[in-house]
Amino acid sequence: MVAVAGLAPWGDAPSLARTRPVVETPIAEMPIAEMPLAVTPVAVTPVADLPARVGTAAAMPHAIARDSLVVPSPAAVLAAFDTMAARDLWPGFTPRTTPLALFDGTRTFLVRHPSPPGGPWAPAGIPGVVVREGRLPQVTANSSDTIGGVMSGTVMPAPPGRSARLHAAIAMHELFHVYQRVHHPRWSANEADAFTYPATDVSLLAARRREYALLRKALATRDRGDAACHAAVALSFRFQRFARMASEHVAYERLEELNEGLAQYVQWRAFGAPDARAVPDSMPQPDAVRAHAYNAGPAWGRLLDRFVPAWRARLERTDTLSLDALLRGAIGATETERPGCGLSNAAYARIDADAARDVAALASRIVRQREGFERAAGGRLEVVAGATPIFPMGFDPLNVVRVAPRDVIHQRYVKVGNKAGSIEVLDRASLTEGAGAHPLFNGVRRFVVTGLEPDFGVRSVGDTLVLTGRGVSGRFTGARLERAGDTTRVVLAP
Repeated sequence: MVAVAGLAPWGDAPSLARTRPVVETPIAEMPIAEMPLAVTPVAVTPVADLPARVGTAAAMPHAIARDSLVVPSPAAVLAAFDTMAARDLWPGFTPRTTPLALFDGTRTFLVRHPSPPGGPWAPAGIPGVVVREGRLPQVTANSSDTIGGVMSGTVMPAPPGRSARLHAAIAMHELFHVYQRVHHPRWSANEADAFTYPATDVSLLAARRREYALLRKALATRDRGDAACHAAVALSFRFQRFARMASEHVAYERLEELNEGLAQYVQWRAFGAPDARAVPDSMPQPDAVRAHAYNAGPAWGRLLDRFVPAWRARLERTDTLSLDALLRGAIGATETERPGCGLSNAAYARIDADAARDVAALASRIVRQREGFERAAGGRLEVVAGATPIFPMGFDPLNVVRVAPRDVIHQRYVKVGNKAGSIEVLDRASLTEGAGAHPLFNGVRRFVVTGLEPDFGVRSVGDTLVLTGRGVSGRFTGARLERAGDTTRVVLAP
């Protein structure tokens, strides 16, 4: 989830003129942009154990070494987390010094927080851990947020079948994001650029997938020279592709590899996953550029582990470098004409055909998603902005679909607002209609939720309209309420 940094819930639209400067250096060494977030680290006490959640496997041993067929208890997750935290994950990263909010579906466990807010909290049985009924409002995703004035990791319930170890590794991923915001604020991509990324360009998608397949082949190749050769071909595809792309989209990829990619690298390093799991043989959908970074980051990182063992310390000192630049510097001008270097012509042809097929399928999927959203059975809510648009205050970038030049479907989470109030939608679809050239970051003129259940309602509290329903909560002051059939319309003051 993205909380839009530095963006007040009212006032002028955020500027989209924040483009990267044009530089005359090679693409591989292009500087990355800054998007700072200020957070405060704290020192706290390690955790040892927690009581198991009622309704889960209370007798489950804390050190689970294999995937479980039940939902892991908070006790097991935190015990596994402490084991992982003792490992060499990243220079300077000490995960036990950052608070963690863990929601298990019924209760929130707050771990190592100096001043737990919004109680009542009860001791969880060990020093440093407290628990309360229900979900803390800041816990809306596997993410991070400010809790009681302190930046903290947040983790949602584990689905059945996920092991305690994997859930602990995911918590490590989120705490590494907190570390990044403190020590490497420049490793944050401009999410506005994701909406304009050339996702439907077949040749660019094919080149990106060729590159990733070659990185995987390099990881799977034992011979150092052959592995370097495969990696060099991957870099060649990358630089040719980047030369055809706008600088902001190049920067977006690199920054997401440093942001989500390195967090995923740390997650799998904590888990102890083999290359095949950390760098899977799977290709995200054409428009899932951010999701691709979750695979690409560990691929670059593990190749760097092999060719530049001290790369993490170097990047920690000089965080303007990109991962591909570090690898390029290591393998240099590797000869790529050696036998067996790269993929076969047939493999390239399959990748290219799959890219063309997937781009065509993307267009059809977008049409179906828009139609499904509009035709959802149930009530419809529209929040219509006045002269001042409503602005994004937070959204889940992994679950957005641009269905028209100015329209975006948020499949899981979004919060928008202005000085009149705000509305938040969690675990259901909603749509934002842009007020300007950018579909989201120039503000929103209309916000829509469909498929509302009969329990959705709007009540007046003085001059404020309060909206409540499954997954929907909001309040706007000075707004006008209109009803027409199944449609509820909240019209904000001019």
